[in-house]
Amino acid sequence: MNMTVRLRQIRGVIGLALIGLIAIRALWIVFTFHSVAEPHQTKPKTDNDFVAVMEQRLAPVKAALTGRSFVGYLQLDSAHDYDIDLLRYYVTQYCLAPVVVEAGEDHPVVLVHFESDQTLDQFASDSDYTVKQRFGDGIALIEKHPP
Repeated sequence: MNMTVRLRQIRGVIGLALIGLIAIRALWIVFTFHSVAEPHQTKPKTDNDFVAVMEQRLAPVKAALTGRSFVGYLQLDSAHDYDIDLLRYYVTQYCLAPVVVEAGEDHPVVLVHFESDQTLDQFASDSDYTVKQRFGDGIALIEKHPP
């Protein structure tokens, strides 16, 4: 009987030791994760951050498009580099979400990137569009003439 009591005591001590080890391991995982995750913070936006610059430039456009679901997209100032033009198109889509930006002029309102006011004015006079609003930095909204 003495041996049975002694075995139960040893089993109890081993059980408590295992529970203690599991608790220590859990705390170690929590603190390790916290110390690894803490230094990883988002990079502050700078003037060299293309997306941040575009977000700032397109903020008034987004406000002007409130209530719209779709807007056309046209580049009159092609950068002569397909990759750069495509990047600017995708970043514009990102910045104006939830408004859907579709390439082309098949919408009543179209967002235009342009090199100069003369380029925009010439396009407007040669097409069925009028300049609705200029936002500066070569960005404007044009609107299709009513039929």
